[in-house]
Amino acid sequence: IRSWKKASYWIDRNDPALDVTPLIVLMLREDDDEESILAMAQILLNHGAQVDTRDAGPGTSAVHMAAQFNRPQLLKLLLSKGGRIDLLPRPHTGSITSCIWIASQNGHARCVALLVNKAIEDPTLVHLIDAPNKNGKTPCSIAAELGRVEVVGILARAGADLRRASPRYFSCKNPTKENTNNQFDPVPDGPPSKFHYPLVSAIRSQARHACASKSCMPTLEKAQSAKKCSKCALVYYCHRDCQVKDWPKHKLVCRGLAKGRNMVVMTDNVKPNWIQEASDVTKPVFGFDEKYGTKDLLTEDDNYDRKTHPVWEYDAGVRRAPDWHRYPPRVEELLEDMKEMIEDMKVFGNSENARCVYRPNRPELDGLYELDSSRSYPPPQTVATRVCYFEDMTETSTYTGATRLMRRNGKLSYH
Repeated sequence: IRSWKKASYWIDRNDPALDVTPLIVLMLREDDDEESILAMAQILLNHGAQVDTRDAGPGTSAVHMAAQFNRPQLLKLLLSKGGRIDLLPRPHTGSITSCIWIASQNGHARCVALLVNKAIEDPTLVHLIDAPNKNGKTPCSIAAELGRVEVVGILARAGADLRRASPRYFSCKNPTKENTNNQFDPVPDGPPSKFHYPLVSAIRSQARHACASKSCMPTLEKAQSAKKCSKCALVYYCHRDCQVKDWPKHKLVCRGLAKGRNMVVMTDNVKPNWIQEASDVTKPVFGFDEKYGTKDLLTEDDNYDRKTHPVWEYDAGVRRAPDWHRYPPRVEELLEDMKEMIEDMKVFGNSENARCVYRPNRPELDGLYELDSSRSYPPPQTVATRVCYFEDMTETSTYTGATRLMRRNGKLSYH
């Protein structure tokens, strides 16, 4: 009896040296196979180990650790025993990452699928699918940034807000000689991963409900008639010719997106009410929290006339329910000036990925491209935070990954 009491006392105690429980220690073991670890976890649980006991340090639970170290079988066991997926690290650690975010960051698709399916079962946990970290990045945003194709497919199927998941930077762990930084801009044939560009192109197609073909000129009429790729059900095309032209790029991610999509337990007859369809528009656009100020009402051009100047607008609504607002004079003039510069650049064939960079109420930062490699949130006061891309007429927050449409004189094109 005394030996049993001693064992039950330690079964949930944090080790004085490691500050972790025996159940959490199992996640850290690399010398044992999955079946052995699963058997040991089952023994601990059968003898009273609590699934949600957190370590004495950052406050992570066994569910967190299973998601981080890619233990899908063990994670499935913990969830079946009532493991909570909504526990966050303790506030003093400065981290608010959920287990879905951690698994998405590390590209552990099977773990993400288990956690997302758990969230779908309980309406009170649905928010975790889009719960951001302290820098404002959602699980889908970090997965896209790191090129986690299957994870993006899972989260997109589960209803993740893809307008918050369109990064303008990609990250890689093994930079090339040409690109010594581990962060780079998305270009069709850019280093170092062939998956990044077609992946973010697919995300932006779904978020904008627009044709994914780079050679297609977007219009509102085309957007209304666009149809999805039959395999991944994520990318839109306005015509078969556009799909054929884009296939060499899209085929790199189509199968992975479809595989991730199929890992979500959901039928077409019973769709959760947070998935956005044409008749179900409930989500606001997040990530553009900086307000335009009084300095944005002023321009450097004394001849600027609001009544006759070309009208530049941004979409502040939700997908397929646009809410167009006109840019303030300073930004509108900046966009028009850049548009004219781009047309001049086209003559020399150097307009690829043309952009306009600014920060609300900070005219002195116009053109100062994002330089802070950490991109901490809130952003530092020395860099611009908005990037407007003219080729696809989108505006992106470089710090949150949020993306919204622009238009000029009522058209989704700057021409």
